[in-house]
Amino acid sequence: MLYVVAYDISSDRRRNKLADLLENFGHRIQFSIFECDLDEQRAEILLDELRKFSIDDDQIRVYILCQSCLNRSAVISGPDFSVDQGFYLI
Repeated sequence: MLYVVAYDISSDRRRNKLADLLENFGHRIQFSIFECDLDEQRAEILLDELRKFSIDDDQIRVYILCQSCLNRSAVISGPDFSVDQGFYLI
């Protein structure tokens, strides 16, 4: 399943710490957006880590995209890369 994680964190230190965490789970597609192709177990680990991380005015959003949703998605520009599960992310 594809998980898209977007965040808005004002603290440079905390924002960098979150980006380091997310790099262990997926690929950065924009400065504050990551795509993570995860099985159920890895997804639970990520969500637990994100729950521990978020405080005060931090905003972290996770969007879960099934294969059907991906098939109906569009990307207007940017580099593309493939994922082993048989679909493409752009």
